[in-house]
Amino acid sequence: MSAAVRVAVSAEDLWSVLSGVWESLLGRPASPADGVTGGEGAVSASVALHGDWEGAVTVACSPAAAESLTRMMLALPGDARLMSGDVPDAVCEVVNVIGGNVKALLEGSSRLGLPEWGTAVPPEDGALVCHLAVGWDEHVARVCVWQRAGTVEEHTGGGAR
Repeated sequence: MSAAVRVAVSAEDLWSVLSGVWESLLGRPASPADGVTGGEGAVSASVALHGDWEGAVTVACSPAAAESLTRMMLALPGDARLMSGDVPDAVCEVVNVIGGNVKALLEGSSRLGLPEWGTAVPPEDGALVCHLAVGWDEHVARVCVWQRAGTVEEHTGGGAR
């Protein structure tokens, strides 16, 4: 038997999490999106998961999408002025809530780190487990789950959760 990456979260699991977060935290239904996010000027946040399973959850989007997300979270109209820390705080809160829900899906013991702004890059030794794009209005955010190397188990067949 060879060692294989343990897939702790499936795309279906992640979509269920995103749907719940968008409804409860942002007050709108989540919609699957095809758009690619990131690239030059993208903003991002991440939260690490530590324990029996090691990894991270990241959210990346355009600055305009991050501002829209902030307005949804704070229930602000489009013309209301945002304070300087509002956007980083809102995007970090979104990744924190998503990360907490992902943590609840994991087997074994784990803990959630503190969310970080501007660090939605894979862990240096990370492998992409799953990713989805979620859209609203004209905006798209990409949510990824990464697994750190070393979090492996013997592959015994069967599918991922």
